[in-house]
Amino acid sequence: MLEVMIEMNYSVDSHLMIIAHRGTTAPSIKENTIEAFGLSLKEGADMIETDIRSTKDRKLICSHNAEWKNKKINEMTYEELKTKITAQEGWYPPLLSEVFALLDNGIQLNIEIKERGLEKQVLETIPSTFSKERVIITSFEESVIANVKEIDSNIRTGLIVGTSIFAGRQKTLSHWRDYFPENRLRKAKADIVCPHYRIANKLFIQRLQKKGYDIYVWTVNHPEKIKKFVRLGVDGIFTDNISTALKHRK
Repeated sequence: MLEVMIEMNYSVDSHLMIIAHRGTTAPSIKENTIEAFGLSLKEGADMIETDIRSTKDRKLICSHNAEWKNKKINEMTYEELKTKITAQEGWYPPLLSEVFALLDNGIQLNIEIKERGLEKQVLETIPSTFSKERVIITSFEESVIANVKEIDSNIRTGLIVGTSIFAGRQKTLSHWRDYFPENRLRKAKADIVCPHYRIANKLFIQRLQKKGYDIYVWTVNHPEKIKKFVRLGVDGIFTDNISTALKHRK
C-alpha cells in the first residue's frame, strides 16, 4: 500500500542494458554454450551473462549446474566432462577463455561466480586486450564480491538477491535481507544490485538507485513485465527474450 502512495516519475534510460541470460537458446542450442553466446551477439544483446564453475583440474567452465548426470563437475577433469557431454548430448560447456575470444564490438560480459575461491583465477583469465570496463562480476555471495574488490577495486561487481522468493513458508528473515540489502552491498563494496523481478518493486528501485546502485533485474521474459521495468527505469534486464526486450527499450 505504501508503494501506491509515493509518486515518482521514472524516465526510460536509453542506455538500459539488455543482458542475455546464459546466452540465447534454441531447440538445438543449449544455454551457456558458444552457440548460445553467438546467437546473443546476432540478436544485438548489450551484455552476455554466464555462470562460472571449476572442474577437478581447475579449468573455469560455463555451467549453471554443479552436477552433470548426478556427478559433480568439480570431481571431473575438463577433458573428461567435455568428452562425455559431447558423446552423449552433442554439445559441451566452453571454457571462460573461449567466451572472451568470442566477444568483440564492445559487447559486455557478466560473469556470475557460482563457487567460492575462484575470484583470483577469474580475474586472471580476463585478457589484457579486453577492457575491464566491459566486465561485471556477480554472485549471490557477499564474500565473493568482497574478494573480487579486494583483488581489483576497479572491476564492477554486483550482488544478486532474491533466493528468498523460492524459500517457501520459512522466508521472512531472508526476504527482508533480500529486500533491504544495503548492509550486504556496503560490506561487499558492490556497484550493482541484481534483484529477482518479484523483489524489484517501485520502492526498491527508488531506494537503491538513490543510494547510487545500478539495478539489473533477473530474469524478465514476459513482454508486459519487460515493459514494466523499462518504465520503472531499471539499469539492466536479464532476459531470455532479447528481441522483445530490445523492441520495448526503444
